[in-house]
Amino acid sequence: MSGPRVAANGSARKASRPGAGFATAVAIVTVLIAGPAARAISTDPVLFIREATVASGTQTRVLGVDGVFPSEDLVQSDIDVQILLRETTTGTGFVRYQLSVGGHVGSAPELADGFGPEDAAALVTQGVLAPDAKLLLLPRDRIEVTLPSTFPAGPAVAVMFVIHEGTPILSNPVNLVVGAAPPEVEAAVPLKPTIRVERADPSASLPHVQRAAALDAELVHGRVVAAHRARDLPARRGGGGQLAPLD
Repeated sequence: MSGPRVAANGSARKASRPGAGFATAVAIVTVLIAGPAARAISTDPVLFIREATVASGTQTRVLGVDGVFPSEDLVQSDIDVQILLRETTTGTGFVRYQLSVGGHVGSAPELADGFGPEDAAALVTQGVLAPDAKLLLLPRDRIEVTLPSTFPAGPAVAVMFVIHEGTPILSNPVNLVVGAAPPEVEAAVPLKPTIRVERADPSASLPHVQRAAALDAELVHGRVVAAHRARDLPARRGGGGQLAPLD
């Protein structure tokens, strides 16, 4: 006796029994009355990453994730999509972005052999909030976040995940390379004192050699100079009060 036939949708076609048609009709009516709301509750979110890249700027690094995710639910926080970026050099360091809260950094030994659904529930409670890891842009089908300065450069893997109705749902993992963090900008410290402008006018003062020689000059009273001048002038005068020519 052959077994049950498999329908096109993958379900086994069972033999008809009395009342089966009525039960099917009731089920159809129930679905029609419930409408899209009932179907949305039973539909799991779809997560898929097309590309993940890290762009290095002058001040920060930006992780961009392009893919498919329930972007309309991110605004309403019905489904909390999270992004995990795990460095694969040691395999334990990570930054986890909970888009409704921010970025958390930490290290989890259970990530050394990869990230699976069994690790999601424990990972959401780990890490410390990083102020420099935050959401930048959330257009349709793309998420941009800043990387913390402490995240190491090198190979890494990115994955999106949600915990929907207690069940972890993961996207496909995408490998990428993280560049080095930009250097911190420090205030320049002058090695020499700043150049100052002298207000004194060099042309209005004596050169150094003459000024130094004039420091030890002897004081001569003005009356002595006047007496010598009065004594010498009459001897040099000629007749008629005219000055005689000097010899």
